[in-house]
Amino acid sequence: FAALKAGRLAMGNIDSFKKQLLRSLGKLTMSNGPTLEPMVKDHLLAAWIDELLHFLSLKVSIDDICTPSKLSPGKPIGIAWQELMLNPKAYANICKAMLGENSIIDYHPVEDDASNAHTLELYSTTWKMYKLCFEVKEPPNLFWPMPRCVKESSENSVSEKLVSQSESKNPPRQTSTLDVSHHFPLLSQTKSSKSKDNRLNVTLDSGGGADVSPDTFSIAFHGEDTVGDIKQLIWEVTRVPPNQQHIFFENKRLVQNDDKLSEWNVKHESHILVFNQNIT
Repeated sequence: FAALKAGRLAMGNIDSFKKQLLRSLGKLTMSNGPTLEPMVKDHLLAAWIDELLHFLSLKVSIDDICTPSKLSPGKPIGIAWQELMLNPKAYANICKAMLGENSIIDYHPVEDDASNAHTLELYSTTWKMYKLCFEVKEPPNLFWPMPRCVKESSENSVSEKLVSQSESKNPPRQTSTLDVSHHFPLLSQTKSSKSKDNRLNVTLDSGGGADVSPDTFSIAFHGEDTVGDIKQLIWEVTRVPPNQQHIFFENKRLVQNDDKLSEWNVKHESHILVFNQNIT
């Protein structure tokens, strides 16, 4: 998107907005923002700003610059958008760069009421459009939570697929069967713990400098995975060698490759930061 590139260039000179957004970092991470290490805060902030520009470029691409809006940003991007608009001069410069003219992308706070059914529908449309336009499996969940209707549809689709596969491989038998699962609770727990239904959000800084935005993606995992396992999964996606990956979770560096994610309380939809550079 030419608008996205133009927005990134214009945003690089707006330090005042970055300072404003930094104060709202706790709303995004659900943690005490001031306790985060400076490097972690800087790269998380850069990813947040870049996702805001992704959203604005989507609006520009379909000429959605007047209210009522056709797209809705959701809560995380909405927070960043509101903070940007508190700096009118900066927002005007961003809009001018992305639109190529002296126009403003309109914003009306009432439209972002998360309890509004129409807003939820618009957000679902935006989420799907992001997938299509930026050619990703899913938008980064930290900034773009999966819409409820998409999640329910996905869960139903998976359930139906599993049932269909089970029926095709194991057609119904006329003889009676004995359910012994309650005799082996540990076996049932083991099967459950090994399913990779959990998603881990990853923000990777490739060490390209301030002008290069971090990449954000998600990977599947289960609690028994180790830090070394996650490094291998990240390598499969990014080709960054495991020995060059430096992983941070909740402001703590995960150093030991044999540590299990469950030991660090890493759960479904948790977010880790990965740096591809020397850290002492």
